[in-house]
Amino acid sequence: MDTSSLEAFTRLSQNIYLYQPTSPHIERSVSPTLIILCTWLGGATIRRISKYTTEYQRRFPSAYILLITANFSDITVRSFQAIRRGLAPARAAIRRILSSNNAPTTLLHIFSHGGCNTAAQLVRSISEEPNDTSFLSTLQLVVFDCCPGDNAFGRSYNAAALSLPSTQPANTIGRLLLYPTMGMITSLQHIGVMHSVADLRSELNDPTLFGVAARRLYLYSQEDEMVRWLDVERHMDAARAKGFPVDGVCFEHGPHCALVMADGLRYWTAIERAWSETGCGEGGSIRGGKKSKL
Repeated sequence: MDTSSLEAFTRLSQNIYLYQPTSPHIERSVSPTLIILCTWLGGATIRRISKYTTEYQRRFPSAYILLITANFSDITVRSFQAIRRGLAPARAAIRRILSSNNAPTTLLHIFSHGGCNTAAQLVRSISEEPNDTSFLSTLQLVVFDCCPGDNAFGRSYNAAALSLPSTQPANTIGRLLLYPTMGMITSLQHIGVMHSVADLRSELNDPTLFGVAARRLYLYSQEDEMVRWLDVERHMDAARAKGFPVDGVCFEHGPHCALVMADGLRYWTAIERAWSETGCGEGGSIRGGKKSKL
């Protein structure tokens, strides 16, 4: 993967990168101490990811940015234990950053199911460490970007296919091999041998994962063919029912994990506003360009 657009980042492992700000951290109301980005599968090129890292650097110049990219094997064949071992450099960076700042705060931005899985394993592995620095007490905002959806075979297959090479004949061969592979995975998920998207949806609303105080912002689109807006809103409703502070912004247009290109101003305004309101009460939802309480 070409990492030239991440020149300001230090590579900690094959899929983990860290940006260290040049300016000192300022008060919580202006900027989080740490921003963690857990990216999506398929199409998550460094060039596309840099659209988010660059804008976060501009809007929150004193924040550290920890970038963790997702792999297809993470949601198919790798065990949770293997994923957690691979996240060791991220945990070490988080401990160092949070322990060296007074009253540290964290913004967690997760994209699609690949990012959800990475974030869940990261947070679970942090909480299991004997020297846990109370990460959850620093977590102020979780951004759910185009997630979570359902485990329909067609949508899962289409999402996985985005990870295939774009050139021929590699793409055609990959699709031929992918179909039976996804079929087997789906079957194993249905009989409970492997964790499914339904399991992931449930875990994301487990109060012990992200805690009950962290604010949640759901960003999703009516045009998303990978994750239906209806599934996202059902998850939002379930989160509200559990007492989590929830806001949602529904875009009329915008493909999967590309909402920022559909309406960048609205996208970043929602994130900045949600951050400024961390610690506030339950929020509302924006549908079809109309403001409801966000």
